Amino acid sequence: MTVSIFAQDFAVNQTWQVTFQGGGQQITQANLPTSLQWDLWDTNADGTRKTKTPRLVVTLPAGLPAGPTSITVSSPSRPTPLVIPASEFAVIGKPITVAEQTTKLRAKNYKAAVGTVAVDTYIQNGQEKTRLAVAPEGRLYLALGGLDKVCKPMTFKALIKDNPLRFSYGDISIINTQGFLIEDLGPETSDHFTPRSNAGHPEKSDRFDYWRHSFADYCTEHQAHGPKEIDPADPYWHLDGTPHVDYATLIFVIAAHRDNGSTPPVGPTTLNLRIETKVENESGDWDNDDLSTP
Repeated sequence: MTVSIFAQDFAVNQTWQVTFQGGGQQITQANLPTSLQWDLWDTNADGTRKTKTPRLVVTLPAGLPAGPTSITVSSPSRPTPLVIPASEFAVIGKPITVAEQTTKLRAKNYKAAVGTVAVDTYIQNGQEKTRLAVAPEGRLYLALGGLDKVCKPMTFKALIKDNPLRFSYGDISIINTQGFLIEDLGPETSDHFTPRSNAGHPEKSDRFDYWRHSFADYCTEHQAHGPKEIDPADPYWHLDGTPHVDYATLIFVIAAHRDNGSTPPVGPTTLNLRIETKVENESGDWDNDDLSTP
């Protein structure tokens, strides 16, 4: 996993020291160079890439625990370090890999994170836009991976065992690893998203059911030599010059609370997850298992 860092005073071939600090650990990487990359925000009128700007691409250090993490970018040539506070960045748990099959998954002792990075909606020039922002309360992050290999329509059901977290419409957003908003799961998404209350059952959280439509065209277009083949030199773009929105990993950002109204504390957390997946064009009835069995 890489982290892309942008700053107005970055120049090509500068070298930087980057320090990650979180969960009581501090890891520093030195002599990291900036490089010219296509600018996602300065594009042609048709959305194709236009200009390149310096970007610092850093590999997330192995061994960092899940949870809020600060990033400090420093150099002798920069009097004041660039600091990304822990309230604006979090290391999440390893994505749970799903496949194009009907099955049940049990992720015991799953290392997850609660942080304060959330999705904010605002109006600019009369248009609704979204951005990542700092939330006043903790957000739980759960990630599903392997979805670049899932092309058929599927339904996902998920709950947490032994953790009575509650949520409803408007409490969950989905982002990708690029930080792009995929979807806000409000009441208008009731045709493919359903939160199911388990209030009064302290042995389990609420459950959500999420239907993902067919990605057959997406899979075909993005395969090798397809019209939307990803640029191996810059995975934010296709080889045809259009921007790439990655659907391989979906991150569910959940504003959950307990029955008494309290929210999960910010920091690392360990969960026992129950997940069911179903390929929707397979025959057979959809099991109404409550996912709470071992």
